Amino acid sequence: MLVAALFTTACQSQVTTTLDLVVAAADAAVTALQATDQLPPGSAALLNTYLSDVTAAVDYATAELASADTPAVMASKITAEFAAIAVPQLPPGVAAAVGVTIQAVANAVAKFLSSIQATAAALTATPDGARAFFASGKLKLTRGDRAALPKIRAKNAAVKAKLAALKK
Repeated sequence: MLVAALFTTACQSQVTTTLDLVVAAADAAVTALQATDQLPPGSAALLNTYLSDVTAAVDYATAELASADTPAVMASKITAEFAAIAVPQLPPGVAAAVGVTIQAVANAVAKFLSSIQATAAALTATPDGARAFFASGKLKLTRGDRAALPKIRAKNAAVKAKLAALKK
């Protein structure tokens, strides 16, 4: 029982860790856009939309992770939110650094979604689901995760502010 509880805690911590990586990748992408003198026509709007959508989905994920939903519902809702975001096809002429950082954002999102789905699947596959670990049947955030969510929200807000300044 202790090993299973530790596994669940570790997986859950992986969820907030990978969500933080999404924010870091988005921040790097915005920084790369700031450093780029020129973008092909239409590229700036395409990239701004993508990064705005990613940061909005991060806000959604932090709120959902703090909700009372079951792990399966959390994973489903968060996955749906991120699935609605299409990674832009960059036209020729976009600086390589921008392309690399946009791909890093997409990779970080994929890793985050994989970690949250794995956590939900592990709890669902356990006999009696989350109730085997928690009397309420709900996924409980660790102390570290509870502390991480506001920090992730704050970092994400800073990325959104940088992105808003870039649009001007």
